[in-house]
Amino acid sequence: MDFYLILPAAIILLPFLGAGIAYWIGFKFEKLRNYLTVLLSVTTLILTALSWFIARNNEVVVKYAFLPFSEIELSVNPLSALLIFLTALIWTAAVFYSLSYMKDDGKQRRFYAFLLLAFSANLGIFLAGNFLTLFVFFEILGLSAYPLIVHSESKESFEAGTKYLIMVLLGDVALLMGVLLYYSITGSLAFAAGAKEVSGYAKFVVFALMGIGFGVKAGVMPLHVWLPDAHSVAPSPASALLSGVMIKAGAYGIIRSLFSIFGPEQGSIAIGFIVVWVGIVTMFIAVLAALLQENAKRMLAYHSVSQIGYIILGIGCAICLGAEGILGIGGSLYHIVNHALFKSCLFLVVGAVYYQTGELNMYKLGGLIKKMPIIAFCTLVASLGISGIPFFNGYVSKTLIHQALTHLGHGSSLLAGGGWVILAETLFIVTCGGTIASFTKLFVLVFLGKASREYKEVKDAPLSMIVGIVPLVFLIFVLGVLPGRFWTLFMLPSLKHLGYTATTLSNVKIINIVTSHDIQGLLLSLIAGMFMYIVGMKYNLFHLRFPQWLGVNYWFEQLVFGVYFLMHKESYLADVYSMRVTGGLKEKISGEGHAVGIYTNREAYTLRCFVFNLKKNVRSVYLKSKIFIVDGFNDGIKKLWDGFFVEVYRALSASKSREEHGLYVQDLNFGVFLVLFLLVICFISIKLIG
Repeated sequence: MDFYLILPAAIILLPFLGAGIAYWIGFKFEKLRNYLTVLLSVTTLILTALSWFIARNNEVVVKYAFLPFSEIELSVNPLSALLIFLTALIWTAAVFYSLSYMKDDGKQRRFYAFLLLAFSANLGIFLAGNFLTLFVFFEILGLSAYPLIVHSESKESFEAGTKYLIMVLLGDVALLMGVLLYYSITGSLAFAAGAKEVSGYAKFVVFALMGIGFGVKAGVMPLHVWLPDAHSVAPSPASALLSGVMIKAGAYGIIRSLFSIFGPEQGSIAIGFIVVWVGIVTMFIAVLAALLQENAKRMLAYHSVSQIGYIILGIGCAICLGAEGILGIGGSLYHIVNHALFKSCLFLVVGAVYYQTGELNMYKLGGLIKKMPIIAFCTLVASLGISGIPFFNGYVSKTLIHQALTHLGHGSSLLAGGGWVILAETLFIVTCGGTIASFTKLFVLVFLGKASREYKEVKDAPLSMIVGIVPLVFLIFVLGVLPGRFWTLFMLPSLKHLGYTATTLSNVKIINIVTSHDIQGLLLSLIAGMFMYIVGMKYNLFHLRFPQWLGVNYWFEQLVFGVYFLMHKESYLADVYSMRVTGGLKEKISGEGHAVGIYTNREAYTLRCFVFNLKKNVRSVYLKSKIFIVDGFNDGIKKLWDGFFVEVYRALSASKSREEHGLYVQDLNFGVFLVLFLLVICFISIKLIG
């Protein structure tokens, strides 16, 4: 068999099998496990580099029998080769970095096992040749990222992990429905260059379902609620991967779904208009939230949401303009690469500061430039990159997206002359200014000023951390000073793969990123950024706190609490009512039926009694089903693998009490069953449709 035919599977299987090997070796040989993890990452990086030389000349498609109606299809093409190399590069950097960062952690074995498993799944997403393959690897990535988020096993990490799982489950259901509907309409699960036989209404429904599914993982507003918490509680190497690579899987899915439904050159003004404004709102609101953060990692997490907004904006421009919007999708792909580099670098440098100081509050740091000069320099370069300053990578991709947005306001676009384009461009410039202000604040507060006495003994980061960071810093600069070379070698072949014709590609063989309009936009952004920083610091505006009910997160938590209240708390209402009647909370019901607190009148109390009875019935059926399923599933596991899963779960929950461990095992088993059940439903549904 030719080497290039086994290469896609080898790239995925190497870290996948390595995860299991590293997990078991870690029982006794910790150093050997670390060396093996590094070796697997570097080897995979080399294989992904080789895939580019194969994909330059032709696309390689390999199919493996999986289900009667479809196959697991892996495709090595210019776009997938670029993204898997980027993934492997950042993963390798994070692995080197983690050798020092995680050395005193007691749960390294679990960390490295799931790090490699997530690595394999992320590679599988970018190598997927159809929606079935994409969905399978998307599920694996979603589950394998959870242990990385809850790694510290703190209260905050489990809350973030729960929020993540809820959103992932909702997104997966929407994605599955979208994939099934796409199959029922087109009769295929393959990526297509526009489903011409599909009606406009059906296209919108399919896009909405897939957009929700992929948008959850990408962190698009208002589906981003899991992201700030998850990124801020995960270990810094995992945060770098979550932000730098994993959320790009969602952006990649959005690109694949939109181009399969609408095609690269046909477009849809209505859908494109919606996508443009989703991107604008995401980038603008997220940058405002980032400016108000004190925790450096949480600030970076909100900037991840904001930067995803840029990518979505470029995609929306491409869908709006059709063939004329090629700069939009080109800018988005360029920004996927750029954001992966500078955001991974930023999480790693902030993690290095935390590793040496034990502090993430920017206002409690300062003067570290003399103590940590290398980290300070790397932070400066990455900050210039994300701020869109010339000669650094972020300027190129943001300028291309800005040009695509500007093109919506004139030329052959049917939206030409609309005031909404002026508003969108204004918000774009203000968002760029907010990013500049935010990272000026980060660098000044952390590295400038006078160092505190408690950080007198602080030194620069260990060598392995610097080895992981420096290559990213180098590429941030290279992609900023050689944009034309990168565009020709990587972007044009990727755009050709997405379905753009030679005529369209010939119009963008050379990109111009120094037009007068671009320079004007840059100067306005710099002025806006400096104004925001100076005014915000002088008048303490960065310490403003808005009411919680203004945020999506508040309403998400209220909804989840309501569902949990309905399903799990049978005695809650009775207990609260008893406490109130007996004066336990000093709240008594008056003769007119009014009360202070939960009960406002007798009708409200009657309604709650009705909800209480309804909840009891629903809960009873749920508990009986869960007990039957969990007991049966546990018995099957015990017979088949003699408690293998229980040992794994025990390792995953090593710090829990005996009762907590038992409940944890049951919930995880039930979760595994739900995943298997979801796959069975997928199989049956597609068979029925077929």
